[in-house]
Amino acid sequence: LARIPKMTRSGPGNFPPATEAPGIAEVDLAFCLGSGDGACRACLSCCPVAEDVIVWEEGPKIDALRCTGCGVCESLCGTVNPPGAILVMPRLQEAGT
Repeated sequence: LARIPKMTRSGPGNFPPATEAPGIAEVDLAFCLGSGDGACRACLSCCPVAEDVIVWEEGPKIDALRCTGCGVCESLCGTVNPPGAILVMPRLQEAGT
């Protein structure tokens, strides 16, 4: 997991706001075991902010504005479904920020 920057909690159970997150989880539904009629829901079970971030539409859809980029889903997905369908990509910085 060397490519995922370490994140620190701002308090017990709190994660930095998504605007400060280092990345965003992206899902490739072609490799997702939960897409279509698949039964896998590993990302839902491990995401610390799943109820605010993941919507299920023929597979997981990540809300880019709310994803903290923590990488937990990427790690678990790669364990149950090598090489995995989730990759945390760097969040693009807007000009002037």
